[in-house]
Amino acid sequence: MSGVERSERRLHLGISVSSAWTGGTAWRRPDSRVEDLNGAPLFIQIAQDAERAGLDFVFRADGLHLDRERLDRHPGGLLDPVPILAAIAATTSRIGLVGTASTSFDEPYNLARAFGTLDLVSEGRAGWNIVTSQVGERNYGQEEVADHEERYARAEEFVDTVRELWGSWPRESILIDRENGRYADTSRIRPIDHHGRFFDVEGPLNIPTSAQGAPVLFQAGASERGRAFAGTHADAVFAATADESVARELTSDLHARATAAGRPVGSLAVLPGAHLYIADTDAQAQALYREIRADDDIVDGYERLERTFGIDFRGLGLDDRVPAEFLPAVGSLRTSQTHAERFRALFVDEGLTLRTVIRDHVLTGAGHWRIVGSPEQVADAIAHRFLTEADDGNVFIPGAYPETFRLFFEAVVPLLKDRRLFRREYEGTTLREHLGIRRPALG
Repeated sequence: MSGVERSERRLHLGISVSSAWTGGTAWRRPDSRVEDLNGAPLFIQIAQDAERAGLDFVFRADGLHLDRERLDRHPGGLLDPVPILAAIAATTSRIGLVGTASTSFDEPYNLARAFGTLDLVSEGRAGWNIVTSQVGERNYGQEEVADHEERYARAEEFVDTVRELWGSWPRESILIDRENGRYADTSRIRPIDHHGRFFDVEGPLNIPTSAQGAPVLFQAGASERGRAFAGTHADAVFAATADESVARELTSDLHARATAAGRPVGSLAVLPGAHLYIADTDAQAQALYREIRADDDIVDGYERLERTFGIDFRGLGLDDRVPAEFLPAVGSLRTSQTHAERFRALFVDEGLTLRTVIRDHVLTGAGHWRIVGSPEQVADAIAHRFLTEADDGNVFIPGAYPETFRLFFEAVVPLLKDRRLFRREYEGTTLREHLGIRRPALG
């Protein structure tokens, strides 16, 4: 696919500013900047480059558990997304700022205040990526993580409460009437008096709403429960869709669920993750991918599979196929059912060996789409999925620094602009405007 492409739909592009590019041997490359992961300047630089390219948003993942054993071989740990995004906000003016935060261990008031503050200081560019954590419970005084259904039940009430808090002090109530000595019309500011199964919150929040009304709601996960949640709550969905058919089914289903929930067309964008390995030529990109993944640790792959399914895979041969009866029912798992479904399909439906699944899927992006090639090939792949409505865009996760980042910003994005799939320049100032979200921020 080449030349100018036309579409009434608008492609959305975001990029991860987490540390995924340090996977495999990538962190050992002289220019990886691995020594800069525990500060803000590197992430600010990436975000500024992304803004110059005109991307919709930067995306910051999070984790609440430190894997000490893996830290011996690979970089680990994650700085809190909100302060990092606030630092980026101070040095950019247009690009959206999406951060991950869990409903499993936080409290609605704290989270509403943190992301509401980020939305204010960025003048309406904040987004919250909602997750229900599967690890980290012992850091929050819990003996075990709640089961899948319980986590989503808590998440439903959590999000409802946060949205109530975000609407409790409308910015329009601020008068700043110096002559008459009135700062605000307090009749428009109200407690929420929320009393639910999980939370009791009086409110109101002690900060007003922002220029976009409230942060944009992203949601991660594609299980049945996660899809139902997204259809009601999410403005955008970040999910793992390695196969085009999986992406197309998910996108179609989520759009239908949003419509069934009474939401207008265009109110939900499906933006799966996409791992990128880009070089000037396809051969160079393939070589880059092979180099970075050359010493992928099979032991690490075993450990990740075992965390997902709660069983020991080490009794199986690496070149064996995994029988269906060996795997537990996905619905019984407390871990990510989205990832478990994906790995189960690879084992059972596609008949892949344990070695293939570990090397090509578990250790490289947790089931995300992987694109390896030249800028033209990468642009072709992105355009194809978008034009065939397999997705509405992507959150891109570069596999190497700095070359993949540079080529994405300076070569791939311009190709998508030339094909008229992505806008030439920013047309609004808020994240909600960048994503073209057609529903009220609150309510």
